Amino acid sequence: MTPRVPPELERYIVEMYALECPGPERILQLLPVCHRMRAWLEPALYRTLIFNDGSDEQRLPSCEIDAIERVSSAYPGALDTVVKNIMLIGEPRDTVGRVLSSCNGAENVFLAGCTTDGLDLSQLFPSLRRLHCTAETLELLSWKPEVLGFNFPSLTHLELFNVDSPSHGGVTQTLLGLLSEEHFPHLAHLAISATAVIRSLPEVIPHLQRLESLVIVSAYRVVSPNSLSEDDRRILMTDKRIVLVSVPDYIEDWQDGVLGRNDYWARAARRIANRLSGAVDASRYAVNFDDVE
Repeated sequence: MTPRVPPELERYIVEMYALECPGPERILQLLPVCHRMRAWLEPALYRTLIFNDGSDEQRLPSCEIDAIERVSSAYPGALDTVVKNIMLIGEPRDTVGRVLSSCNGAENVFLAGCTTDGLDLSQLFPSLRRLHCTAETLELLSWKPEVLGFNFPSLTHLELFNVDSPSHGGVTQTLLGLLSEEHFPHLAHLAISATAVIRSLPEVIPHLQRLESLVIVSAYRVVSPNSLSEDDRRILMTDKRIVLVSVPDYIEDWQDGVLGRNDYWARAARRIANRLSGAVDASRYAVNFDDVE
C-alpha cells in the first residue's frame, strides 16, 4: 500500500488556479502548496489500518508493517491522531504489538487469530469504543495480576468470539467474569458468535445495566430458528433486545461499518427498534442477511 494524494485532485487544483492566472509566475507559486496539501492529507489515508494476508476479497486495502514505520518517521505522532480503525488477522505477536502500540487513539479494533499475550489493551486504547476479539483475549487480561483491574472507560460495543470454548470455567461464569461494570462501565451493545450462549443469557443480562442490544452472530446467510432449542427460542422471544443476525463475512461486515454502511450492528439496531415499537412481532428475532427493514 503506497498512500498518496490522488493525482487527479492535484491536477484539478492546479488547472483551476492556472485558468485564473495571467502568466506562469503565479502558477509556479502553487507548487509548494500542493506539496503541503500532500503532507496534510497523506496521514488521513491511514484512518483505517488492515493487516490481513489478502486471501479474502476486501472493501479496503491491506497494509504492510513497514507502512507504520514509514508514516511514523515522516509524520511523527500522526498515527496516534489519525488512526481510528484497526483490523489484525492472523498476525504474529511482534506485528500486533508494534501496530497497537503505535496507534493509541484507535476507537475500533478487530483482532482475530492474533496473539496479544503481554499487551494491556485497556491501557493502549483509552478512547476505544468498539472491540472485536476472542474471549481468551480478555481472559488473558483477567489472569494477569498487573492488569487485574482492566477497564475500558469509553467502550460501548463489544463482540466476543469463541465464548463457547473458554479456557477456564463454563460459558456463564466466563461471561459474568468478563462483562462486569468495573471492566466495561458504558457497555451498551454486546455481540457473541455462538448460539450456545443463549441459555446463559438470563443469568448474564441482569448484570449488564446499560444493555441496549445483544446480538447472537450467525455465519449462515439464512438464520433458521428451527435449529434452536425451545428454551433458546423462548429467551429470544421474551427479551426484545436480543436478536440473531446473519453475518456471512465478518471481514466485509466490519469494513462496511468502518465505511458507514449497513453492518450487522445497524441491522440489529433496526430490528430491535421495530420489535420494541411493535412494528414487527416479537417472534421476528432472526435477521437474515437479505432482510430489508
